[in-house]
Amino acid sequence: MKRNNLKRNLSQVYLSLVPVWVSAFGLIVGYISYKVYLPVWIVNVCLMVTAAWILGLHVIRSPDAEKKQLAIGAFFLIVPYLFISMFFGLGPPPDTAAAWIATATEQQIRFIMLIIAGVFIAIGFAVLREKLKNTNGNFYSMLGFASIMMAIPLFIINMIWWSAYLPEVFKIMTASS
Repeated sequence: MKRNNLKRNLSQVYLSLVPVWVSAFGLIVGYISYKVYLPVWIVNVCLMVTAAWILGLHVIRSPDAEKKQLAIGAFFLIVPYLFISMFFGLGPPPDTAAAWIATATEQQIRFIMLIIAGVFIAIGFAVLREKLKNTNGNFYSMLGFASIMMAIPLFIINMIWWSAYLPEVFKIMTASS
């Protein structure tokens, strides 16, 4: 029993610290080669999925529909960090048009990952909204869900602009000097 509690506690701490670590390393370390950050990212994804499984994702095998729904909703809110955790190797977006063009593919991947993360967050809130529909949290879950549903299309449009339009504009700007 004590070993299971240790696993659960370590899993919870790990999942809680991933956003902090990604932000800190992304800002402190900055851009590094994909040959370094991709293997680290893959290990991190494996650790995050294992931690989620230990904390309760395993109930998706359970016949209890309520537990499944709650686990799936929680997992959809964790999945974005699986994608966003790759950003530690990308660092912040480049400052100059030339630097943006030099890393255009990675910048496009960054914003595509953000779009995917946003969609997963919206799905997670939709699942939790259904879970909270007949509880005391109905009003707040409806308010949060409505806010996400209004925000996600704007977010996707913004991320498409950053990933598709902006690199092309920078290419034209640098070509014309």
